[in-house]
Amino acid sequence: MLRKPSVWSVLLISLVAVAFISTGCAKKQVIKEEAVAKPDVEVKKEEPNPEPAIEVEKPKEEAPQPAEAAPIEKPKEEAKLELKEEPLAEAKPVEKPAPLDLPGLRIQFAFDDYNLSSHARENLEKVASWLSKNLAAKIQIEGHTCEIGTSEYNLALGERRANSAKRYLEGLGVISGRISTISYGEERPLDPDHTEEARSKNRRDEFVGTK
Repeated sequence: MLRKPSVWSVLLISLVAVAFISTGCAKKQVIKEEAVAKPDVEVKKEEPNPEPAIEVEKPKEEAPQPAEAAPIEKPKEEAKLELKEEPLAEAKPVEKPAPLDLPGLRIQFAFDDYNLSSHARENLEKVASWLSKNLAAKIQIEGHTCEIGTSEYNLALGERRANSAKRYLEGLGVISGRISTISYGEERPLDPDHTEEARSKNRRDEFVGTK
């Protein structure tokens, strides 16, 4: 009679079979996963990008300066025309001021007075205008009186009359250094007669040109 296998033997064989089946399934699963994970076309490994080469900056070359253009030769005729100097303008001669009748511009005064009348101022303005045009000219103002009064008084009065005319000329712009004064009092009468008309003529200032 055959002996029936024991329960333990059956269990052991079952465990071995189960383990074998599990191992086989696991291998198949691993193989399938590897097949899925592995692409058909093998991915190429990315090569690292090469570092860009550092360009060394070359020194800038100076731009060649344009050569100076050669001077354009002018036609000989034009050159000759340029060489001809224009004739110098003739210098105009300096016009000399017309001579002035200084004795005819004498000014008169009232008796015992040295104030200037309107007519006296007009004559003095003519003298000032002439002096402004003739810068080298100088004048002397002579003060005169009639014979009434003492000699000393008349000398002082003649001086006041001459200075009165001088101050007016200076007010018109004449430099004082171009004007001198002197008093003759009653010593040089224009009319030696003793009438009132003659005395009126002698109360005056005379103008004389000096160097």
